[in-house]
Amino acid sequence: MIMLFIVVGIVVAIFRVGRANPENTGSLAKSIDAVKAELGKNIDTVKTEVRELDTRVVHVEQTMRGMATKADVKRLEAKIDGHRDMAERTASGVKRLEDFFLEKGVNGK
Repeated sequence: MIMLFIVVGIVVAIFRVGRANPENTGSLAKSIDAVKAELGKNIDTVKTEVRELDTRVVHVEQTMRGMATKADVKRLEAKIDGHRDMAERTASGVKRLEDFFLEKGVNGK
């Protein structure tokens, strides 16, 4: 009798534990599979986007290799300043020559 009571208690406990789970295993597995499938699609999309971004980064790096650096810009500015000084000296020399020839032409000297 005691054995029967123990066995009945175990069966009742198992039955209640089963009822405590409102979702049966089959529909829960289907829900998990649907979530996995959706995540798989999202992961594929993210992988594709990452590949596209990698391609863009490579393109930007290749483009930047041909661009001037700050040191290049400073070197060019120094050259331009040197040419500006030379142009100002040339302009003042031309001005003196013009003045000389104008004075010579007007005064006849």
